[in-house]
Amino acid sequence: MTGISVILPVYNADPKQLSDAVISVLDQTYQDFELLVLDDGSKIPVCETLGHIKDQRLKLFTRENKGLSASLNELIQLSSFEIVARMDSDDVCLPRRLELQMEFLRRHPDVVMVGTQVVFISGAQLISTRRFPVCGSEIRKQLLRGRFPLCHPAVMFRKKVALSAGCYRIDGPGEDLDFFLRISEIGDVANVDEILLQYRIQGNSLSTTKLKDVYENYRFALLNARRRAAGEIELDKGTFVDFERRHAWSFLNQLKFRTNVFAELCFRRALIMRAEGFGLSVLALYFVAAAMRPVGAINRMWTRIAPKAARN
Repeated sequence: MTGISVILPVYNADPKQLSDAVISVLDQTYQDFELLVLDDGSKIPVCETLGHIKDQRLKLFTRENKGLSASLNELIQLSSFEIVARMDSDDVCLPRRLELQMEFLRRHPDVVMVGTQVVFISGAQLISTRRFPVCGSEIRKQLLRGRFPLCHPAVMFRKKVALSAGCYRIDGPGEDLDFFLRISEIGDVANVDEILLQYRIQGNSLSTTKLKDVYENYRFALLNARRRAAGEIELDKGTFVDFERRHAWSFLNQLKFRTNVFAELCFRRALIMRAEGFGLSVLALYFVAAAMRPVGAINRMWTRIAPKAARN
């Protein structure tokens, strides 16, 4: 186990951010890897943005738009190595990311997927961080609750396990939870304890603007996870929508769901506004989010670090 396939799907990425993301991968201390970049029908072709980078490890692919899940599945199939690392077009890897994740997988052959701790960035500013659990049992527990115990663009996994799990099976936002649940049913998952990725949070990002769709797909993934555990046949998306309509949620469950969506929106908007220099408005938004999800807010405040530590 030596080589790594880093997969990076691109759709209408900011050229500067994409270039920074690619360079952060190419500048890794671990050198035995390929970087597969798939242009998913962008308006500005990726070859125009990355054409100046001359590195044999960088491999560019382009085609018409098919969506994120289709792009990820295609990249997994194209990968040459058994170990696959995710990366997004607007994030930045810290120099030892591949080295430390690969070393973790070597030392823990029972682990099939490993993530990292991350720091949030907006523009050129490091804003805040969220502490992810390192223990597999805690990660699995949070996954089954529809939480966020792994950062999608920070994960590294074993290709054969991803193929065995069916890769990405949900179209649209929220595809990550279904993938994580299936992976964690096959083997152990973990997070390394170091911050190894700068995760860019933006007001127009898919996870921010389509949180309602994200949570709908999360409910779909969780229902099928429960059905698999019970030995029942999984539902397709159309049958799931009809199932939810016929088995209406209780008022309290609906309220809890809407509260989670709104609290997440408030927290992410507060991070962006903080980076833009707003003061009291940020505190107001953060207190709204904290009031709705106090345990999550306490965890974020307790684990927040000084931005300079993320550069070490």
